[in-house]
Amino acid sequence: MRPSSSLSILLVAVLSLTLCAESRHYRVLPDEGDDTEVVGADFINLPTCGKSTAAGSRVIGGTDATPGEWPWQAKLKIKDSGFTCGGSLITPTWVMTAAHCISEKDPSKYSVTLGDLNREKPEETEQEFSVIRVEVHPKYNSPIAINNDIALLQLARSASQTSFVNTVCLPDESEVVPAGTKCYISGWGQMTHPDSAAIKLQQAPMPVVSNRVCQTKHIKSPVSRGEGGITSTMLCAGDAGKTKISGCFGDSGGPFVCQNAAGQFVQQGIVSWGDTTCSSTSHFTVFARVSVFRQWIEDTISE
Repeated sequence: MRPSSSLSILLVAVLSLTLCAESRHYRVLPDEGDDTEVVGADFINLPTCGKSTAAGSRVIGGTDATPGEWPWQAKLKIKDSGFTCGGSLITPTWVMTAAHCISEKDPSKYSVTLGDLNREKPEETEQEFSVIRVEVHPKYNSPIAINNDIALLQLARSASQTSFVNTVCLPDESEVVPAGTKCYISGWGQMTHPDSAAIKLQQAPMPVVSNRVCQTKHIKSPVSRGEGGITSTMLCAGDAGKTKISGCFGDSGGPFVCQNAAGQFVQQGIVSWGDTTCSSTSHFTVFARVSVFRQWIEDTISE
């Protein structure tokens, strides 16, 4: 993250088109004696979801996160290739990420780490998992590129709830976040562009903007796809360059969370795309809108 408070998202000009015509159901069988638990939709929004044990510094943008501050944050890796994307723990055995992060068909190629802050050194807070199933939304990239940008990964075993690992809450299907709501983005994305991904987990506040305002800025931006570029399955946030907080390469798939009246954090967005130079001035950060996928999520993890 640059000192001026910029977080980063992996833009998807290449990956967004790689899986258009391929099957979206990928699965591997667990090893004999594996203790995989079948966890369905009943495990969404557990009473403890969205609760953090760390007070943190959430009023300050562009800072290192503290241990346990975002306990649902996941780190997705392609084995032998290193850090790929962010994600979030939505049940003890399911992680949610962006569809454009899924570049491999074989679930065994992926690993997921929870409870991680420094992505380059082992920490006692970490839990690492193999993946046994990958589900990409069947309408990903339809009717336009990067639409329906959501995927689910089933872990080979249940995550253990600790002060550093917990599930995030999901919104109701009809839930709409009002424009102006201050929410939070977290991830290991680039601190400056071009640059390598951040070593320590970063966090920053971002206000939600309406799709109408987002579309207006989108049309005038270098990445414009014209009318309809911002769809109902997308959610936008940012302050139009006032603080330079935005997403960039590496934050993709990570959570965008808002706090509800009960003090729990609800994931309203999945980091999806934005300006190719990570500029917060020319384009808002765009997320997959989680609420519209609630039924698909429930159906998928209940199969």
